[in-house]
Amino acid sequence: QHINFGYSHSAYWLRMEILCDISPDQNSLSHDWYFEVGRTLIKEAELFVVYPDGRWVKAQSDVRIRYQDRPIRLVNSVFPISMKKGEKIKIYLRIKSDSALYFPITLWGEQEFVRKVAREEFLYGIFWGGMSVMLLYNIFLFVAMRNRSYLYYSCYLISVLLFVGIESGHGAAWLTH
Repeated sequence: QHINFGYSHSAYWLRMEILCDISPDQNSLSHDWYFEVGRTLIKEAELFVVYPDGRWVKAQSDVRIRYQDRPIRLVNSVFPISMKKGEKIKIYLRIKSDSALYFPITLWGEQEFVRKVAREEFLYGIFWGGMSVMLLYNIFLFVAMRNRSYLYYSCYLISVLLFVGIESGHGAAWLTH
């Protein structure tokens, strides 16, 4: 289910052909799809889409691009793709990372993508809110009781929040906003 190249400084190319035999919106002849590389902090992620008429489109969504300049503002690399019903396209994905290179790739319909992102971000919101409440509560306990254990635990919670913020990609998104 996941593509795994292990640790490597090499760039890898993936080639796929996609036939759009259905449209999520059956009343429409064309539709937008979302091609997601489900990993944050990818050094280089470039997608090349070659259409049957010979034209091609290049998109980039990785750590080299500011969060606001990405095609889709999400922590993972997501590329919008427009296809017409019955159209067969070729996709070339160039990917490179300095850390372990493993990732799932998914082609989402518009409604499924929105549901997935809403669910993920809601769960991240619960996590960030819960951790923030625990941090504030322990800081309050430290100030009220002067017990160093609460200070140490507060420092631990801060380090966990920083680590998860960096690893999940949300920290970069917040800092560049």
